[in-house]
Amino acid sequence: MASRYEFAETEHGHYMRAWRKRSGLSQQKVADIMVRAGRPPRQSMSKSTISRIENGLLPYSEYILGGFALAVGCTPAQLLNGPPPMASEQILDALQIWLAEGDPAAPVKSPPRARSSARRKSRKPRG
Repeated sequence: MASRYEFAETEHGHYMRAWRKRSGLSQQKVADIMVRAGRPPRQSMSKSTISRIENGLLPYSEYILGGFALAVGCTPAQLLNGPPPMASEQILDALQIWLAEGDPAAPVKSPPRARSSARRKSRKPRG
C-alpha cells in the first residue's frame, strides 16, 4: 500500500516514478533530458515510453537507467535500491501529524472497563 508520500516499494523492482516525482519533473521533461543527453543512444524517448517503463510494461536497459538517473539527479543504483529521502517539509508534516495524532505504529489500547456497581454491593465488608 502506498504511503501518503508514495514512497512504498514497487512491484516493478525500481523506484523510477518516486525519484521522478521527488525531482519535480514531468515524464515529458525526463524524456527530453534523456534525449538531449544521448541516453539511450540512437533511440527516441517520449512521455509514453517513460510511463510504460515506470509501470513495468517496458523493460529498461542500462542506458535508459543511466539517462533516467541523470535526469532526476540520482545514481542508477538509487533508482533500483530504494525510494528517495523525504524532503524536509514532508518530514515536518509527518512529525506534526505524529504529535497531533500519536504514533501510528503504536498498538491501540482499549479503555479500562468500569466495574459494575452490582458487583461492589455483593461483597461482604472485611473485618
